[in-house]
Amino acid sequence: KKECYGALVYDTEEKKNKAYIARATILATGGAGQLYKYSTNPDVATADGMAAAFRAGSSLVDMEFIQFHPTVLYSHDTQRFLISEAVRGEGGLLYNKKGERFMSKYHALEELAPRDVVSRAIVNECAQLGSEYVYLDMTVIPNVEKRFPNIFNTCLKRGIDIRKDYVPVSPAAHYTMGGIATNTKGETDIYGLYACGETACTGVHGANRLASNSLLDGIVFGQRIVDNAEEILYRRTIDKDEVFNSFEPSWVLKPHGHISPQEARPLLQTIMWENVGIIRDETSLKKANYMIENLYNDLAQGESIIDYYEIVNMLTVAKIVVQGALWRKESRGGHYRSDYPYRDDIHWAKHMSFTNC
Repeated sequence: KKECYGALVYDTEEKKNKAYIARATILATGGAGQLYKYSTNPDVATADGMAAAFRAGSSLVDMEFIQFHPTVLYSHDTQRFLISEAVRGEGGLLYNKKGERFMSKYHALEELAPRDVVSRAIVNECAQLGSEYVYLDMTVIPNVEKRFPNIFNTCLKRGIDIRKDYVPVSPAAHYTMGGIATNTKGETDIYGLYACGETACTGVHGANRLASNSLLDGIVFGQRIVDNAEEILYRRTIDKDEVFNSFEPSWVLKPHGHISPQEARPLLQTIMWENVGIIRDETSLKKANYMIENLYNDLAQGESIIDYYEIVNMLTVAKIVVQGALWRKESRGGHYRSDYPYRDDIHWAKHMSFTNC
């Protein structure tokens, strides 16, 4: 079994690599939301921990399951403001470009349908009517400005008064259900390496995370890692000289193309959004696979080593997301294929794991 002895990091101030030896190493680096053009995630959600663990030999599992939040404030920003589904829970209604309510066509629960259903419904309505967004009506909620003060203030800054105005919304990438495979102690399949939070995949979210369950995930498995790592700290010894003498970095810089990391990032995000997004099929996934491979081969190092590290991590994980989505010939949770629109428990009630052998 492979073992982890710490981390090799890049010091941005001193501009050099540094090695840190550790008996227990914990990855808590967030998800992969920045793989997509539109996301609720911060700019740093670039799948770095997932890619690093994969290169080191750890398994990534369930990577085809990406959750898209249906009601995000429409804007030209790539990072978009999330409007909680609690708004719909308290009576918020969705209208299309024609001013028609439409959710009854897609699900018996209408606005209270699961996130993936609402997201697909919005995509379909926009495609049919040539619009980039639908409208969320919060005017029907009593004292909405007091119930949702953050949403009220954010919208007001953009000239929208939710007490009387409809709010333009559209879906955006929100959560990565897959990640580094861990057990219920937070252990990966590399001894001494742990992962928790969105960068990990314990399986508790299945194919479609429920709202706020990721908070419990982080708290519970974060504590379990601490409890388990305490044991390793007492019983594990590491010979630093032996580690350094035998160390072979899995990261090798191979700048060989003409596309800079700054140019490659939005190209990748557009590829993923248009081909590996809310609705997928074999044609779009194969197209994405081809385009990502070409983008990787044309990549140059550029001036910023950090930007280069990030885009290589993003490309590494994007290829796995695409491959998982291509292989899973069914629809389940956050993974929807229009060419295989139904769930298939006979053939696909299982996880897919990717390992860098």
